[in-house]
Amino acid sequence: MMKYISGESVELYDIVENNEGETWIQATVVYIADTNEATKECQWLLDEKPEWAEGSIAICWNFLQEPENISDRLLFTDTENNDELRFVRRQN
Repeated sequence: MMKYISGESVELYDIVENNEGETWIQATVVYIADTNEATKECQWLLDEKPEWAEGSIAICWNFLQEPENISDRLLFTDTENNDELRFVRRQN
């Protein structure tokens, strides 16, 4: 089970913040490789199982305006020794 640096287990739809330079930007967890979970938009990752996504999670930026292509909003990362990704809250 993947965990955040603060110790919480990573769950689908968690709200997180990613450090982009000196700015923390909110995002939502949309894919977790370790548990084979993905949102509807990221289901292709479970179907195709790309090698480059092994051991990672994907977050989707929480922007007010939605880009047309979800891949424009995705960032793949892991949580091992990653202090640029922090847990904010669970979705209800």
